Amino acid sequence: QINDASKAYAAANEERLATVRKISDLKNERLALELKIKDEVQALYRSDKAKQRAAAEDLERAKRDKAAAERDLANARREVEVCTDRRAELIKQWQSINARKLVFDENEFICPTCKRRFEIEEIESRQQEITENFNRRNAADLEENNRRGKENKLRMEEVNQYISEIEEKIAEQVSIISEIEMSGILTAKLIEPDATPTIAANTEYIALGEQIAELEKEVSQPIAA
Repeated sequence: QINDASKAYAAANEERLATVRKISDLKNERLALELKIKDEVQALYRSDKAKQRAAAEDLERAKRDKAAAERDLANARREVEVCTDRRAELIKQWQSINARKLVFDENEFICPTCKRRFEIEEIESRQQEITENFNRRNAADLEENNRRGKENKLRMEEVNQYISEIEEKIAEQVSIISEIEMSGILTAKLIEPDATPTIAANTEYIALGEQIAELEKEVSQPIAA
């Protein structure tokens, strides 16, 4: 009889352990269901929150890009001013070169040793040489002036084109900033919804709770000796 009672007690204890394991499984199942319901209830909130964060990041990026473009624009406009000043200076130089007059120095036609004035033929030859040198120097100076002028003009055109591109970029960033700020997404007050009522009203959740309560009641009873 003692042996039979011992076996019965062991069997009852094993049954209780199985019930405890069942309770644990049901609680895990109920927790998973709770998280699933909460996830569904808060899905829209999380989506809106993610959109709000993305909009804030886009706004900051647009502001940084706009500020950088405005710095580039200021630098480019300064360079245009430099090119404009250089053009005015080159025009003055061109006018100065063009206005040069050849004036013969009489000392050029006197022998430095004997102080004798050169013969007519020598003077004419010397005048021709001086004139050719003068014309060559003027032509070279005008050519260099023209080269620098073309180079400056090309650079100014490049910078003006760059300015147009920067202004377009700034306008684009201004549009992005305005669109985000006007959308109201950043000022929207997003409130995390409470999933508790939905969870509490779920029939599957209620059934699991009742099943757990019933099993816990069973295991709370002492095992008969």
